[in-house]
Amino acid sequence: MTENKDFKVLFINCNTMMDVLLPVGLSLISACLKEKGFGVKLFDTTFYKTATETGDEARVKNLQVKKTNREEFGLVYKDTDMFDDLRKMVEEYKPDIIGLSCIECTYELGIEMLNNIRRYFNVPMIVGGIFATFDPAEIIAEDCVDMVCVGEGEYALVELCTKIKEKQDITSTQNIWIKQNGKIYKNGIRKPVELDELPFQDWTIFEPRRFYKPMGGKISMTGTFEMNRGCPYSCRFCSDYGLNKLYANNGGYYREKTIKRLIDEMKEKKERYNLEFAYLVAESFLTTKRERIAEFIERYKEVDIPF
Repeated sequence: MTENKDFKVLFINCNTMMDVLLPVGLSLISACLKEKGFGVKLFDTTFYKTATETGDEARVKNLQVKKTNREEFGLVYKDTDMFDDLRKMVEEYKPDIIGLSCIECTYELGIEMLNNIRRYFNVPMIVGGIFATFDPAEIIAEDCVDMVCVGEGEYALVELCTKIKEKQDITSTQNIWIKQNGKIYKNGIRKPVELDELPFQDWTIFEPRRFYKPMGGKISMTGTFEMNRGCPYSCRFCSDYGLNKLYANNGGYYREKTIKRLIDEMKEKKERYNLEFAYLVAESFLTTKRERIAEFIERYKEVDIPF
């Protein structure tokens, strides 16, 4: 991947505190952008003290998980000011676009971060993620937000960055709502991405300690892998209900990655990062054909780590 320093993307991962599981979405979008030669950098809130207790601490208290000693793996809080650090990164990196990834419970903090940047820098800002997909109207109304990504971001971000770099009109970019000259352009949804056509995830944007994930009372070098995307079911309490509706006229949202493609990525990442544990992202692991599960069982011997 040869990065084009002429156009740089800064992502802000506004994450819940100490939630170290690697996000597949950002990893894939970064890989797609780098594949097209764009520069990518990440500002990650994971190790800043942004709440009173972590999700794992709450689960330990409720006897849901065993207690682990995360400090011995370097999972400690940063002692610097998060807003100062972000401002410094923007100043030094000089991004051409800033993308905020957040969920509903981190959204307010994310917007505070964007407002903070806007006071000092005039950089286009886009917000994406599951909350942005379902409430783009609220987010685009924020003064600090110029664009919202609705639905999948891999190809949408590549197209958007290409158009901005080449000074083309961006107002018709699919999957993106764009605020320009007092008008909001609400673009429709593009076809879902083919999972097998995506590059392997880019984990180089994360700090090495992001790989240390508590699981079953142990902390292991853990990688996150997407096995399928979406779910064939539409339970009303789940985001997949909304995603299935959003993509209903566009081929549907649920897709499966071929086992060969999944295993190839797992083997490459295991070797490169000395993984000891695999976390498979699948909304419903067994909702597939028996043949596919049988193939997974057979081929997984090549990976040979707990999952």
